[in-house]
This record gives sequence, structure tokens and C-alpha cells, in this order.
Amino acid sequence: MDILLKLRTNADRYTSDGVKSREDYFNAEQNAIVAKNAELYYRKMIHGGTVTWNIRDTHMMDTLKRLMEFYGKDDSKSIVWAHNTHIGDARQTDMANAKMVNIG
Repeated sequence: MDILLKLRTNADRYTSDGVKSREDYFNAEQNAIVAKNAELYYRKMIHGGTVTWNIRDTHMMDTLKRLMEFYGKDDSKSIVWAHNTHIGDARQTDMANAKMVNIG
């Protein structure tokens, strides 16, 4: 978390040297987010339950949004390859009763 905060505090300095700098910053920030979310995921996994599912799917969607924003929402397209339970409409299944979310 400290690294993520430091990156974000100094974002202007790290991204001021053109496209390569912005991409390097994006990669470093994404790696810090992955580390932060992985720590949260494994801490919650000890207790079990649906919270770990939601952490994972929220991370997947947030990552997709970050990628689309970085590469230009209007000009970019993406392909998401995920298991059916991650991409369907969870609101229409028993997943909703369990308070589970997915990227669908």
C-alpha cells in the first residue's frame, strides 16, 4: 500500500516524459494494485465465504476499466476471456442471494 501511495503522490513527476513514461507508470501502479489486492484476497481467504470471490471479480473489472481508460475508451476494444461464472449476469442466479458479484 505504501508503494501505491508513493506512486500516486508522485504521478505527475513519473509520467511527464512522454508515452513510455506513462506506460511505465501505468505498469508500476498496476503491479502495486495487484500486490495490494492479493494481500487482501489472501487475508480474507483464511475466513472463507463469498468476500474472496467479490475481491477477485472486482479486481478483474477494475483492471479492465483501467486498461480501457489508459488506451482510450473510444478507440480501444478488448476481449475478456473468463469462466462463465465470471461473465454472466449474477443478478439472475443464486449468486445474487449469496451477495456475489461478477464482471457480467
